[in-house]
Amino acid sequence: MAFLRCVARILLLCLLPQKDAKSHTLRCCLTEVITTKERKGRESAAMKADLLRARDMKRYINQLTVAKKQCEKRIRLLGGPNYENSEEGGADEGDDPQSQKILQFDDILCNPGYREHFRVYMERVDKRALISFWELVEMLKTANKNEVPQIVGEIYQKFFVESKEIQVEKFLLKEIQQSLVGNRGTEVFVRLQEQVKCF
Repeated sequence: MAFLRCVARILLLCLLPQKDAKSHTLRCCLTEVITTKERKGRESAAMKADLLRARDMKRYINQLTVAKKQCEKRIRLLGGPNYENSEEGGADEGDDPQSQKILQFDDILCNPGYREHFRVYMERVDKRALISFWELVEMLKTANKNEVPQIVGEIYQKFFVESKEIQVEKFLLKEIQQSLVGNRGTEVFVRLQEQVKCF
């Protein structure tokens, strides 16, 4: 504000006729008028900017609402819950997504009931081999020494010969083959199981 007053004083000294420029009272009044007008102009511009931001915020909220509706529709088409009914109170309290517990991936894999639901989902996205591999490796971990060769052979045949749904690097495939003939342990399967969890 002080800067504006200073600029206004200098402009008035330059622009006013010499007779009016000598009048201190006139210069002070005109300086105040100019600075007040400039300040009101800035406030008006700020108000316009706030109105534009509010309008943009409404548009953004509308865009998010549309995107949310599209996501809910896609989830419903893929067999997920109907979120629209739960907002209107049409769904049971247990079906409300906000009341459902968020499970960790390890919890899903360790619980047979949760794993079954996950298996159904994996079938739907054509990735059942991943969960089947994980389950066979779990069996391998707890198998007695007599069962190990049979399970290793089943894993090798099912996932690396017949379907090749689980892609592995050549050095890992060689380790698997060494395990198959008994020259190596089953650690390679445990490592692959961890990688499969990341798919």
